[in-house]
Amino acid sequence: MRKAVWLLVMALGCTVFGCNEKQNQPAAPAGAKEQQGAGPQAGSDRELALKFLGGIQAGDKKLMYDAAHLTTAMVDESREKLIHAGQHKLDDQERKELENVLRISGEIDFFSGKIRKLFPRTSTFRITGTKAQDAGAEAKVFLHTVQVSYPAKEDAFIDKTGRPMKEMTLPLQQVTRVIKGRSVNEFSFDSKVFERIGMKDFDVVSYY
Repeated sequence: MRKAVWLLVMALGCTVFGCNEKQNQPAAPAGAKEQQGAGPQAGSDRELALKFLGGIQAGDKKLMYDAAHLTTAMVDESREKLIHAGQHKLDDQERKELENVLRISGEIDFFSGKIRKLFPRTSTFRITGTKAQDAGAEAKVFLHTVQVSYPAKEDAFIDKTGRPMKEMTLPLQQVTRVIKGRSVNEFSFDSKVFERIGMKDFDVVSYY
């Protein structure tokens, strides 16, 4: 079921971004800003979220990996062990951790290629709010509200009304788990967000 949902998310993302007319050039991360007021723990998590977004904007997967606290060695090891699961005699917990690593890596590949078009080189973003969500003992979950601004009208993303947006917001989820004694962050836009993106239905703050 989870695999089916992920495939649907991939299809929706490809549909909207494949139909978007604007072409964006490779860019360095924009001047991302952090808004205060979400509690003492939120600061470092927001910084990591902004780093991840900067990696998307720049098409820089290394930045995204750094924000996730993931390494290519972890990804390669996880892939090898899952392929030869019988040989490595994985228990359920080990298998789950390895699958999480590969999923996060796959999401980074997808976001750096598709979501990037939401963040053209002239856009800026900031986190205006962060809420902690109850996820039990296995993980910490935060929901960041990301405000995206398009200072250049010609680079602004077009919503379902056909008008260029000046500012809009997106919810970015962060799930932090401990994998092999290492804190690993999964940043993602959930399936409902992708469904709305597919329909170009954004939470618009203002238009041009």
